[in-house]
Amino acid sequence: MESNIKRGLIIGFIGVVCFSSPLPATSTAVPYFGETIVRLCRTAEGCKRGFVSMIGWYYK
Repeated sequence: MESNIKRGLIIGFIGVVCFSSPLPATSTAVPYFGETIVRLCRTAEGCKRGFVSMIGWYYK
């Protein structure tokens, strides 16, 4: 039971880090690449992660 709690905390921490890092990265990238390119890349990355998550869930 205790290992499940530790695992959940670790996964939660990783999720928080993953979701908090794109904003500063976007602010840095916009002056170099432009708004449209950054938006398209973020959308593509989100779609890719969603697709991988769905495939992983389906074959589990």
